[in-house]
Amino acid sequence: MARYGTFKHQGIPLKLDDGCYGEQFFVDGTNGNDGNVGTVPGKAFKTIQYALDKQIENATGLGDKINVFPGTYAETLAGDLSKVSIVGSGVTPNAVLIQPTDGNAFSGAMVDSAMRNMTFYSPDTSNTTYAAVRVDAMTGSVIDSCHFYAGAVSATSTAFRRGTEAGDDTWTYMERSAFTNNLIGIRGAGKNFYFGIVFGLSSIAGTGSQQRVFQNSLIAHNTICAESYGILLNVNSNSGNGGLIYRNNVGGGALSKAECGYQGIQSVGHNGDNALMKVVENYVAAAGDAIKGFQASNVFGNYVSVGRATPTRENPAGA
Repeated sequence: MARYGTFKHQGIPLKLDDGCYGEQFFVDGTNGNDGNVGTVPGKAFKTIQYALDKQIENATGLGDKINVFPGTYAETLAGDLSKVSIVGSGVTPNAVLIQPTDGNAFSGAMVDSAMRNMTFYSPDTSNTTYAAVRVDAMTGSVIDSCHFYAGAVSATSTAFRRGTEAGDDTWTYMERSAFTNNLIGIRGAGKNFYFGIVFGLSSIAGTGSQQRVFQNSLIAHNTICAESYGILLNVNSNSGNGGLIYRNNVGGGALSKAECGYQGIQSVGHNGDNALMKVVENYVAAAGDAIKGFQASNVFGNYVSVGRATPTRENPAGA
């Protein structure tokens, strides 16, 4: 059950009265051991994956929490999150670094769960195929205040992907969820992702038979520095997408280019047919279209530019 009061880890006070009413797990990559009990700071697990497996095995359903102490974790995390928070306990996201040598830094579904205050440093120079974080389905969940860095750009490197790498026919949802206050890229030329955020396939050729549904969700207050596409949405054209809002995101490319090489925010598949998909008050620089593929009346109040040119403000349709 919930732990209250204050513990110390290496002399640092840790307050645990933070609204967690389920079980608490602790991970310490330096001093931990996967043979420990893992439920108190002084007996922390060594790996995040072991803590994740234990949480799934012993889930209380009351809001469990996995606390990750500062360090670098060369792990490929996988598992479906349900009613759990995975939180980096350092002062900044960069204190907790997840950097696999192969595969995704994290892959799995998220239901009523959260990931906060961590850095996903993937793919590195030998791992450029997989998205840093890949979420198959996301319901009632949050990814917030995380950093995403790439070791090297490639034509497939992606920071955050909703759906599988290759695409399939499975119906998947982003519903009642948020991707907010995250930092993607900004490490100079050749060190950013090719794609910032991708829903479905990394292709503008269309969705094919994919069934991607995005409802009542928010992508907001992110800084996205991507080589080619800031946000690319492959959405099924008749799947009832609605209530999805893109607001106050800042998008551009490598520092040397100051723009996304192709599009800033692009939607492919729904053909602008949904009146509830809003693109509002973003700041986007792109060599191609800053914002493309949305119904005109849904795009307003954005500042757009090509490279370092003076931005212009888009007005609501008919204004």
